[in-house]
Amino acid sequence: MIKLTDTINLAPSLNEIHYLGKNGKQQTVKIEHQLMQILLLLMDHREQLVAKELFIDSIWDGNQFIGEKALTKNIYKLRILFKEMGIDSQLQVHTIPKKGYRLLINDSSQKKKIVSNRLL
Repeated sequence: MIKLTDTINLAPSLNEIHYLGKNGKQQTVKIEHQLMQILLLLMDHREQLVAKELFIDSIWDGNQFIGEKALTKNIYKLRILFKEMGIDSQLQVHTIPKKGYRLLINDSSQKKKIVSNRLL
């Protein structure tokens, strides 16, 4: 299990995302293997640019023709998935035009801890 935030964890071997739902209960979503590979690459380089070429080389064995279209489609799927799960404010995939993508992680529980420490 890989911890992304206090409320979001990845289970790469199972292709699952575990998160705290809006109802306060633990939820699990099974995702496609390629989506997990993309998410893991983004997470390994969190807050940094991940070049399109790195995705294509790592996931599609360097096949530029298939890889570029599949990458764009899967990034779209990830964004929709995050929105449906209600975690799109915590996990955001930003496009860096002509270069690649970057994962921004906004862990609100960390911000609450920092704010509460300042108030003490």
